[in-house]
Amino acid sequence: MVNNPWVHPARWGSVWAILQPWGDPALYTANWAPLHLLACMGLWQAFGADPLGWHLVNVLAHALVASLLVWLYVRSGIPRSAAALLGLLFLVHPANVEAVAWIFQLKTILALGLALGALLAFRHRPLLAALLFGLALLAKISAAFALPVAAAALWCRPAQGRGRAAWGGLLLWALLLLAVALPELGAFQRMGEVAGRSPDLAGQLRGVLGIVARYAAMAATSWGVSTFQEPALPAWSDPQWALGAATLAVLALRTAITLRQRRLEAAFWIWAAAAWAPVSQVLPFLYPLADRYLYMILPGLLGGSFLWAQQVLAPRLRRLSGQESGGQWPRGLERAGLAAGLAVAALFALHTSRRTPIWRSDVFVTLDAARHYPDGLGANFLRARGAASRGETRATLEALRRIADRGFDGFQALERDPVLATLRSAPGYRAVLAQVAGNWVQTVRRRRRLLPSERLTLAEAQLLRGDREAALRNYQQVVREGGPAAAAARAALQALGRRGEHSADPAL
Repeated sequence: MVNNPWVHPARWGSVWAILQPWGDPALYTANWAPLHLLACMGLWQAFGADPLGWHLVNVLAHALVASLLVWLYVRSGIPRSAAALLGLLFLVHPANVEAVAWIFQLKTILALGLALGALLAFRHRPLLAALLFGLALLAKISAAFALPVAAAALWCRPAQGRGRAAWGGLLLWALLLLAVALPELGAFQRMGEVAGRSPDLAGQLRGVLGIVARYAAMAATSWGVSTFQEPALPAWSDPQWALGAATLAVLALRTAITLRQRRLEAAFWIWAAAAWAPVSQVLPFLYPLADRYLYMILPGLLGGSFLWAQQVLAPRLRRLSGQESGGQWPRGLERAGLAAGLAVAALFALHTSRRTPIWRSDVFVTLDAARHYPDGLGANFLRARGAASRGETRATLEALRRIADRGFDGFQALERDPVLATLRSAPGYRAVLAQVAGNWVQTVRRRRRLLPSERLTLAEAQLLRGDREAALRNYQQVVREGGPAAAAARAALQALGRRGEHSADPAL
């Protein structure tokens, strides 16, 4: 947000640029999410760079989302006390810390809140529901999960409630989704994020199933939550992929059964599946696993799990206790279940309170990632800095090479790090830096169009690799295009001219 040139200062030109489906702001963030950027523009006007106001907005919006979720659960036939407990579990779940404490993830909260509003309004106010669904998509495309959920809920209604008007409303939702999905896909692919993680289809499948198992564990217990997750690809001998396959099979079977029975439980399992699908890694992208992805998935898992227990578990418990009639749950068991749920919520809240301070500093974020992934990028970066501070050049270079071999392309972070400054004259360090800069060159080559700021970074990477002619051409193009980046490009050209590395063009 600090460096986003369209968020501040607020200008009508910036608003117009943000609204353009294929405009520079969409390319800058790799998402066409105009509602998110406009909200950030308003928050910048209100709070500037002080994070307190931003955090307060995120927390209040998250509380509102949890309240809407309780309302939807009640509308779905879940008893009020159970609905309130499910909403509380969502509110304090440790996996949601990333989505709420990370300022940039306001888009995730907005998208889910507006999607919930659309689902609540769908039956009685279809036009309002379509408007809310469209706005949810403009906050984050992940809100698309609401379309199959609404379709499943409509399928499960009594026959008199499944008229042509209701299906026509869903058609409008589908058209809205198509209108947003086309520029969204273009922005996402332009960033070069769509790239395989495994050389073979079987390896990719194991990776998908392994991530399913991790999400299931995170949702049920909060085990495995972490910043910047870097899960290893499971081998055939790793039971993780088998657990993921079993989880998918059970949920698919339960969804098919409840759909056939036209039970509303099916809509919640479809919710979880539809929210998981965009991040499933069937189409791989740069960050395969993240806590924040569970924000959309959890409501479906919570609602489906309770309705399954109510339908399957409660009757068996009644028979075991000798109660063939009466309430849905045996007497006393409902209170015990609520007490157990509150205990789980308390444990979740404690875990959440411990994780929230991590997001006060990028250093704490990196430390958390390193703790959970000791051979990941964050861990190796910290290892390199620690070795550099002790004067251990060889250990520093080994850690940096591991980062480079993993495809890390943030050469500017390495070049400008004060701890690594002592190594800048070492030949080995320059070679590693050139390799990381080469990773950036490969990244931007996959992009059909470069923003001026990206072209500046590309020129800097080319200079590090000794390709001065290519860097010169990129600097000159930035100057010709004009805009805020032109001044930096002009200064770089003048510096190159002073060093005699090219003949300075007086016109530039």
